[in-house]
Amino acid sequence: MITTPLLVALAVLAAVIAASSLSRYGGARRLLLSVVGALQGVQTCWVTDPRVARLVLAKTGDKGNFIELLFATPAWAPVLSLESVNGPQWVSMKAAFVALFKQLPPVDQLTAIFSRNTAALVKDGVAIDSPAIARLSIHSFAEWLFAKQYDDLEFLVEASYEWRKAIALKGRADAAVKARAVEWMIDQLQGDARYADMMDWRRPECYSLLLQPFIISPAINLSDIAIAVAAQKDEARASASASASASASLSSSAGDYRRAIHEQHPFPILERFIAEDLINEATGEVLVHGGTQVFIPLDEMGRLHAFGTPGTKFMQFGAGQRICAGMDLISAVLPIIFADDVVQSEQFTPLVNHRYSGRTTDGKETLGETVYQLRVLAGVIWTLLAQRWQSKAELDGSNQRKHY
Repeated sequence: MITTPLLVALAVLAAVIAASSLSRYGGARRLLLSVVGALQGVQTCWVTDPRVARLVLAKTGDKGNFIELLFATPAWAPVLSLESVNGPQWVSMKAAFVALFKQLPPVDQLTAIFSRNTAALVKDGVAIDSPAIARLSIHSFAEWLFAKQYDDLEFLVEASYEWRKAIALKGRADAAVKARAVEWMIDQLQGDARYADMMDWRRPECYSLLLQPFIISPAINLSDIAIAVAAQKDEARASASASASASASLSSSAGDYRRAIHEQHPFPILERFIAEDLINEATGEVLVHGGTQVFIPLDEMGRLHAFGTPGTKFMQFGAGQRICAGMDLISAVLPIIFADDVVQSEQFTPLVNHRYSGRTTDGKETLGETVYQLRVLAGVIWTLLAQRWQSKAELDGSNQRKHY
C-alpha cells in the first residue's frame, strides 16, 4: 500500500526529474504520470501496440483527468481547445463545431489559397523559416474563413508562439497577446454577416471553435511537421551519392510529411480513461482493465513501428470519437506546403527562428524554462495532494459521525 508520505516523496522526485528533462521521451514522464495516478487513486498503463491503441481510441472519447486537464487546459486559456476539453463540454462543443463546419467555405477554396500563397513564398525567394510557415498558415486560413486578404497579422503569429510556449511548458504566455488574438477573432466573426448571428461569439465555447483549430493549432503543428520534414531531407542528402538514382531517391523521399508525422508527431501522447474492461473479442483476453488511465505515446510508437507498418495509419490523425476534426482540411493542405519544389528549395529552413514546440526542443530547456516547469509540476502535485488530504479528512469525518 502506498502511504501519503511515500506519495509526497515520489511526487517531489517525479517533479524534479521531469522538470530537469521534460522531454517527451524516457521514464521521467512515466514516473510523473504514475504519481499523478496514485494521487488520484487511478491505475495507469502505457500502450505502444498499434492494434490495442486503436481499440482504446475507438472505445471512448473520455480523456480522463491527467495531461489535458492538468497541463494543456490552463495553457490554452482563455481558449477552450477541442483537443483538451472533456466530458459534457466536449460533447456540446463538438456538436457545435460539426454544425459550424458545414457552413464554412469549401475545401477547394482553401487549397487554392494555400497554393497561391505557398507559390508566392517560393517565388519571392524569402526564407521559409518557422515564422514564415506560421504566417503562411495564419494568412491562408484567415482568408479562407473571412473571404478577405489581410495585410498584417503578425500579432497572430506572435500569439501562436505564446501559446506554443505555454503548451510546451516553456514559460508563462503573455496574456495580453493572447487576449488580442481572441478579440480579433470575435471582431471578425461579429463583423461577418455569414457568422454574426450563428452564436454568441464572445463566449469561449464559441470563439474557440474557429480560433483554435484553424488559426492557432495549424500554425503550431505545421511548423513542427516542417522541421521533421527538413530533417528527412538532410538525412537523405547525407546518404545520397552523386548518382542519378540517388538524386531521384532524394526527391521522392525527403518531403514525405506522412512519415514525418509518424516519426515526430506534434502530439506526443494521446490519453483515454477506460471505465470498463477492454476485451479482445476474438480471444476473450482483457487488454485493459476497467478504471485505467491509458497513455498512448505516439512518439515512442513512431520509433518502435516503422512508417507503413500495417495498423499504424491511425497515428496521423487519431481514431474513434475524437479523430482529428480537421483531418480532411489538413490532408488537402499538407501536399501543397510540402511539395518537392518547396522542400528541396534552399529557402526551406523551418528550424531557423523556431521556438518552444516540437520534438527538436525536447531536453534543451534553459535554466529559466526548467524552473518554470518545476513550478508548474509542483503546483499540480500540490493541488492533487491537497485534494487527497481533503478527501481523506471528509471520509474520516463521515466515519466518526457514523460511529457516534
